[in-house]
Amino acid sequence: MAGQSAFAANTTWVGNTDALFSTLANWNAVTPNGNTPVFGTAGSSGTTLNNDISSATYNGITFNSGASAFTINGNSLTLGGNDTNSSSSLQTIN
Repeated sequence: MAGQSAFAANTTWVGNTDALFSTLANWNAVTPNGNTPVFGTAGSSGTTLNNDISSATYNGITFNSGASAFTINGNSLTLGGNDTNSSSSLQTIN
């Protein structure tokens, strides 16, 4: 019997609690560590976000068409895939 591959989840930013990546309520599924964070329009927490997850690894980062102009500050991160910006807005990762 062949083993099944595990696929990482995409998790979409909701951002109505605070600006922290570690706050589960800011995401529609799970926090993004080990997954692909997806961004669309900003929630009530605004567009300046804080990657407060220590030693975070993301499979990629996706900004959907029509996404707000986000600035992501905070801890360093490891990106294991592509940074895709399908929006006309400038995205900043500090």
